[in-house]
Amino acid sequence: MDDLFKHLGHMPRSFKSELPVESIGFLYEKKDRILHDFKSYNFSFILRGRGDYILRGKRYEVIAPCVITQWPDEPMDYGPDKNTWFEVYFIYGKAAGERLKEKGFFIENRPIWHIADPQILMKKLRELQSLSFKHEAVADRADLICESMIMESLLARTAAPLGHGEDKIRKAANMIRKDFVKEYDYDELAENSGMSLSTFRRLWLKYIGMPPAKYRTHLLLQEACRIIVETEKPIKEIASELGFDDQLYFSRRFHKLTGESPTDYRRINRPPHLIG
Repeated sequence: MDDLFKHLGHMPRSFKSELPVESIGFLYEKKDRILHDFKSYNFSFILRGRGDYILRGKRYEVIAPCVITQWPDEPMDYGPDKNTWFEVYFIYGKAAGERLKEKGFFIENRPIWHIADPQILMKKLRELQSLSFKHEAVADRADLICESMIMESLLARTAAPLGHGEDKIRKAANMIRKDFVKEYDYDELAENSGMSLSTFRRLWLKYIGMPPAKYRTHLLLQEACRIIVETEKPIKEIASELGFDDQLYFSRRFHKLTGESPTDYRRINRPPHLIG
């Protein structure tokens, strides 16, 4: 099968995407080693084969299925061994960096992760391959599929042996994720994890990528995005349901996350069939 590269940055979007993908590529028998400084944020899905990735003097073994990441202005050195590998990559512009970090997709101290079950990714990959790149809405669909593949790869990832305290931190994070509307006492969470508050916060930042309170707020605002688009509820009511007593504060935080006011976000992102 021939390699495929598609540049989507110039294509119009019917809906404003939070993470517009600039380019995608399929390298079915990649054999070349990459020694390069990128100006973009990239996700490379290695779906067959093996090799290595050398970053800041540390060597990471690359064994499919896994994902390796690249980011701006950092010397990158990676490639397959004496054989080849099958790679699918997504390229995001430099401006997408903060959004990728906010969503937890990109963390510099997590340049590679392995995937326990790639089957759901292969289904998404087939969707991406089947897109007609002449279709007017192809960029919108590609944005969604690429973001979904990154998220699914992280949900299905298997880490190297857990770091110190990582299992306890991830257990606490899972608890918050299951009931993020509830308010939490982080001193109590730290105590229940057998850690001092300072150690708990330090390890949380290391393994989750943002402070615990910000993590919970991020989950609340993601839920707000969903409710705003899917329902007719007044913004004040949505804010109150999610524990924001001050609607102005809610709107400021929402704008910081999405770049839009709640009202504009609803107007821009509401599916046509829900517009009455």
